[in-house]
Amino acid sequence: MKRYRYCLLGALLSINSFAGKIKTITVGPYKMGTVYLSTGRSTVLTFERPPKKIIVGNSNYFNIEFTGIDVTIQPLSNIESNIFIYTDKLRYGVILKPGNPKKYDDLVYLKWKAPKKVKKKKPREYLSSQRKNLRLVLTNTNFNSRTGVHLIDYSIQNLSMKKLNLKSSKIWITRNNKLLPILEKVLTKESLTAGESTRIRLIVRLKLKKGFTTHLRSRKTKVKLIVPRRML
Repeated sequence: MKRYRYCLLGALLSINSFAGKIKTITVGPYKMGTVYLSTGRSTVLTFERPPKKIIVGNSNYFNIEFTGIDVTIQPLSNIESNIFIYTDKLRYGVILKPGNPKKYDDLVYLKWKAPKKVKKKKPREYLSSQRKNLRLVLTNTNFNSRTGVHLIDYSIQNLSMKKLNLKSSKIWITRNNKLLPILEKVLTKESLTAGESTRIRLIVRLKLKKGFTTHLRSRKTKVKLIVPRRML
């Protein structure tokens, strides 16, 4: 009786050690799947749509058949290869790995997954205005929801051949010819050489999310730059 049990247990272990797997793999335009094969056994690849065409790297070493939406593959040797299966719209790429009788696939469901589309960042929009030898550029706007203020960043460029002192310059903003309050002005550099530029930040609290006009006056030159609503 014990001998019978040992034989039965040995038979079960032998069957289990050579059992194949049923699995699902996902492939895509930039991703290959891997299928494990064993000589003397057939592996079935099943698809959502019927295959139309198959290209095998080493076709002499595999028996391949179409059966509806399935493709059966039986290796004739332990040589690896790749295979490409084409449906009416998709292409599946698979690496075939025969040779290990303890590790093979009986049934493989293949799913095709398109890569996620990477959203392209919109290029930052720069608005500028120039008058004579003075240029004003809107470089960035940011709203701080915690404090309820807008941070408006500009670049001021000296286009003249002379030194420009911004200490005596004036910058303000208006809407419908009415002056809007500025909480703070932060100027990076007060003196500019020929062709040099600097940054200035205006910290404002806008009651209405509407565009406004920025005014910059230095010496006898005055520049106007409209900041549209879409930039706020």
